[in-house]
Amino acid sequence: KALELDPRFDLAARALASQGFFVAVVPFPGNLAITDPMRANGVILAHPEIQRWAIGGHSLGGAAASIYALANPFGAIEGLALWASYAAPGVDLTSTGLKVVDITASLDTVLDAAAYQAAQAQLPADATRRAVLRGGNHAQFGYYGDQAGDTPAAISREHQHALAVGATAHLLHRLGVAATDDVEDPFYAEVEAADVEFCARAQRRLAGFSWWDLPLRDVDNTTYAFESDYVQSKPTFPAEGAAVAVTGYV
Repeated sequence: KALELDPRFDLAARALASQGFFVAVVPFPGNLAITDPMRANGVILAHPEIQRWAIGGHSLGGAAASIYALANPFGAIEGLALWASYAAPGVDLTSTGLKVVDITASLDTVLDAAAYQAAQAQLPADATRRAVLRGGNHAQFGYYGDQAGDTPAAISREHQHALAVGATAHLLHRLGVAATDDVEDPFYAEVEAADVEFCARAQRRLAGFSWWDLPLRDVDNTTYAFESDYVQSKPTFPAEGAAVAVTGYV
């Protein structure tokens, strides 16, 4: 369940929580997580019933999350979600066993592209999945208005949130984290059935759609012989306003 949240990330957090996961957005001095990266300790200690955690953040918040993920003081952090971010300097996650989702946006001109590329070597090569949100920008990962130096987005904030939340939920499912409620999710219960219908439903979920939201004819499907190939796939979208078509590719 989503708790009372920072309004900049309230809707994204509640969308993730609606899938049955416990979500906490931790307050920080000046709204900057980098000022106290270990503050997540309080959340984990307050919920001993939860044994497996993922941590994430946007921009500098992602850097702070990477610091905590490396320290991992309780051994409970198994996943890391980076939203328009990268691992902090000196944070080597390559041998941590973490699963990572690295989500960026194609029109983000705030993220330091050179630093982002350099930091890719700090992530676990075989356990990092990357998603580029076509038409998204830096500011639209949250609700805090425009950001200096950013490029105007070509998709709506709601669309960008749906994509980011979908990719983050995919990380949680990769971890095998159990939802806190009985949330119907037939598509993840059928991972053995790697047929055309499964891939269509799987790509919808990764894109942030429930499997029943889109008719099959609106989805361009790629069938994978192995689940390991599927989890490396990514959805792509046409321009906003066009018919939705989700294509998976390796």
